[in-house]
Amino acid sequence: MTLPHPQRGQLTLSVSVVDVGGSMRSSSVMKRADSARPYGKEELREWQSQPHIGKWLEEVDQRKIQASSRRIHSAMKELRWIETRRTAMQKSLAAAKKAEQEEKAAQAQYKRHLVVSSFRTWKKSWETNRYWHMRISQSTTRAVEFARTLNQRRGWKVWKNYIQAKWAARIKKGAAAPNKAA
Repeated sequence: MTLPHPQRGQLTLSVSVVDVGGSMRSSSVMKRADSARPYGKEELREWQSQPHIGKWLEEVDQRKIQASSRRIHSAMKELRWIETRRTAMQKSLAAAKKAEQEEKAAQAQYKRHLVVSSFRTWKKSWETNRYWHMRISQSTTRAVEFARTLNQRRGWKVWKNYIQAKWAARIKKGAAAPNKAA
């Protein structure tokens, strides 16, 4: 900013706010408009002692401090938002992991259930088959023994009629039906 000097013509004033380690520091340098040499301490004191320049410097400092505090506030707000998002993502990841573990546990439990139920089904069918196999083999053994004697006496026709009559009687009674065995 260029200001009129009462005795020496024009004056250039620049104010900068430097943020060093979180603290605000303001430095003012006044230069002549016609030369690059800064003013001396006495001249600087003389300018700062004038009320409108001192007030203007304070206003500039206040504006710089306010702008810096606004930037800090917005940065803090952004950091809080990032932290909130990070927390939400961590929670959702934990929930997803928990759901995955529960799903794996449910699948393992279902597999165990399948194994147990298939074993029970197999055992039941095996027991049923074993029962009928035993019944049929016993009756077949008896029939074969009886057939030998019959064949010796009367021949094949009698044996065939005997077997047909026997199984017809069994089917009529319902003993040969597998669903009745359970």
